Amino acid sequence: MAHMSSTPSSISVWKAQAAAGAGILLFSLLAGSLFALSLPLLALLAVPLVVLSAYLMLIYGPVHADETSLWMEGSLESVGMAWEEVKLIRFGRFQLVLEGGDKRLVLPHPRFWTGPGREQVLPHLELLARDYLPPPPKSRIGDLVLSRNVLKIIPQTTFK
Repeated sequence: MAHMSSTPSSISVWKAQAAAGAGILLFSLLAGSLFALSLPLLALLAVPLVVLSAYLMLIYGPVHADETSLWMEGSLESVGMAWEEVKLIRFGRFQLVLEGGDKRLVLPHPRFWTGPGREQVLPHLELLARDYLPPPPKSRIGDLVLSRNVLKIIPQTTFK
């Protein structure tokens, strides 16, 4: 199997954060326009989309990976999963989902990843999904789930 470095790789997800910010703006404008047109019930339908976009903007943060685990440092909390726990990988349209037992780690889809860490981590994920794990059942679940029961990983800091 491809070997990950013991030095953490870092991946920016600014594209996913920008898309979530655009969602906040777009859906807020939609809700405001519908209220202005005296259509308050339709406007209320846009409010959950504003909330979802804001939530995604807060949970998305830099993704890191090393030889033992993969984790994301979001504004609300840092979550991650050990590679050995990953039993299924789903590539949804907008999210990447790693599952194992009762754990699920949801990250922005790799198309939203930038930086040198992307070239180190993505081939490892693709190799796992292709050669070492069973193919996921056909479904759209990759875009309709949230992380659950994943470790709250606190990045190591070095003090000098």
